[in-house]
Amino acid sequence: MTRLLTILIALTILSSCDCYQLVNGVVIDKETGKALQGVTVFNKSKEWIKTTTDETGHFELSSVSGGFGCPPMAIVVETTGYKRNEISIPAGGQEIVKIEKEIPCLPKPDLLDNQPVYSQVDKNAEFPGGQSAFLNYLRQNLSYPKEQKEWQGSIYVTFVVDTLGKIRNECIYKPYFKGEISPIEKVALKLIKETPSWTPAEKNGKKVYNRVTLPIRF
Repeated sequence: MTRLLTILIALTILSSCDCYQLVNGVVIDKETGKALQGVTVFNKSKEWIKTTTDETGHFELSSVSGGFGCPPMAIVVETTGYKRNEISIPAGGQEIVKIEKEIPCLPKPDLLDNQPVYSQVDKNAEFPGGQSAFLNYLRQNLSYPKEQKEWQGSIYVTFVVDTLGKIRNECIYKPYFKGEISPIEKVALKLIKETPSWTPAEKNGKKVYNRVTLPIRF
């Protein structure tokens, strides 16, 4: 019994020893599959451990980690013009990391599906039932996120209503918070994204893409 206990203690000590994490991979453009050079890759919990991808899109990171076993390394991949991506790679593992281009909130020219997006139209896109119905939708569905520090104000969301009345390319117009999108902004975007189909806008008697900007009051 004593010998068994000694073995169990030894195994526990071994399993809790520091481990050497080595991860590598390739960063590519999600749409084209092209390898991306000069992309910043860093350890999320130890941001000073970072590197950039070479001409083949390859990166390699190493670190020492404690705890039981050898946990995966959480890495962050970011570069100008692309959406930030986070991924966990098992120690000793290799991954192909796909990142997608970031669409500007207000692109210039304002186009979608190679069609112009109009801000000024003869008949604006409309939530089903009109403004009062939209305000009622917000009252019924708006909830303050628990993880957000207390804050009061309006979050402005801009989006496109296409010719089928679908909400497209919703984003935060003039964000209040720096860095990653905040929980309260995620709530505002979700509210807009989940609205039922709108009545499309019209210009010169034809349905057109319409850009709409609305405040969501918290």
